[in-house]
Amino acid sequence: MGTVRSTGEWLYALALSLYDRLPPDLQPTIFEPDETVFLDPAHNPYQTFNRWLKKLAPLMADRRFIVAIDEFELLEDAMDNGRVELGLTEFLRGLIQTTDWFVLVLAGLYTLQEKCHDYWNPLFGSIKPRKVSFLTAAAARQLITQPSLDFPLDYTPEALNEIVHLTHGQPYLVQLIGQNLVTQFNRQVFEEGQKSDRPISLTDLHAVIDSSALFQDGGAYFTGVWRQAETSEPLGQIDLLQALSAGPLTLPELVAATGLSPDAVTAALKTLCDHDVVVQEGDRLQFTVELMRRWVQQRS
Repeated sequence: MGTVRSTGEWLYALALSLYDRLPPDLQPTIFEPDETVFLDPAHNPYQTFNRWLKKLAPLMADRRFIVAIDEFELLEDAMDNGRVELGLTEFLRGLIQTTDWFVLVLAGLYTLQEKCHDYWNPLFGSIKPRKVSFLTAAAARQLITQPSLDFPLDYTPEALNEIVHLTHGQPYLVQLIGQNLVTQFNRQVFEEGQKSDRPISLTDLHAVIDSSALFQDGGAYFTGVWRQAETSEPLGQIDLLQALSAGPLTLPELVAATGLSPDAVTAALKTLCDHDVVVQEGDRLQFTVELMRRWVQQRS
């Protein structure tokens, strides 16, 4: 929905998104949301939105809307800055409890339980948490080799294994590498005259991985993980990431490398492990995603 300046503007953007996604034959049967009414200080934006939903309800007998709010923590920023009212979360709770065709999905770097502000409490009991984690190695390989039914390219086993190793099955990174490999392959075939029947090899992969473009294209993921560690409690997460960027370390080695107390390291590690940024293998801690380690190493 972009940057909004008020609760009324946020609810108007939501209503307009619902309207725009109605089948074209149904749009003429309901009036388009009126921005001037939503933004008029004399009107309660919640009542304005509810009145519009009542007009929409008869069209939803055999339909439902799944409203996905990505990076929901940005909504918290709008609340913290006073641009959106704190009562919006309570309004949303009432909406999903009373409107069975309105399904709300919140996706973000944090869980609602990690957001300590009281205005998220109304949603705690009304939303079921679902952790979205990594693809299995088999699923990652399938995504790489068969993103569509008629995908014409092949990969060498070494290239596939390395992609799984580098990404640990992180879906966005798997797709990003695959996209860059296909772009590079097409350029080599159509502009440089290379053979089109050869499989994508480990050499092709390293040409993509060693390019700064990959980390630039994946900046949203890498900076998102970094920002989460930098701005969330407990402190010390960034110190641990910088230390682990050199390679796996034991807990005592992490304490020595960061200068933090054992308790501080343990607390920071728990959060990083809960967020799948760090994983423990035997007595050593390391980055879960190798590409994330390389990004931090370049940044340090």
